[in-house]
Amino acid sequence: MGKRGPRPKGESNIIKFKTGIVLKRPAPGAGMTQRSRNLFKKIVASKPPGTYSPESVVLLRSFCEFEESHYKATKALEKEGAVITVSTRYGVMQRKNPWVDIQKDSAAMMSSLSTKLRAMAPSKSPAPSGPNRVMFKPHTD
Repeated sequence: MGKRGPRPKGESNIIKFKTGIVLKRPAPGAGMTQRSRNLFKKIVASKPPGTYSPESVVLLRSFCEFEESHYKATKALEKEGAVITVSTRYGVMQRKNPWVDIQKDSAAMMSSLSTKLRAMAPSKSPAPSGPNRVMFKPHTD
């Protein structure tokens, strides 16, 4: 293929890094709960410095906050149960505890964010691919 237009003058598409740059681990943001901060620090410490870009730090913070809401929902469900009794104008009724939806939504968001972050990847090896891939080992009894 031919060229796609004139090259910009004085600019290059190669990014040059200065030598001597020290990579630091990101710090948790203001306003995070103690549990979210601890999880944030634990995840960041598990990866080498420079792993998380500024954009992914925002996603990581969201992941930690959703984990906090999932934890709260789980504790509330252990205490109250999945079904609660509610008094209405029609009498006493049993309804689904609202914490069930919070727990489910938090788990879904954590799953989505961990996929985007690749923070919860079980290993660094790529997934098997090709016609001879084996996704599971059959039971041989």
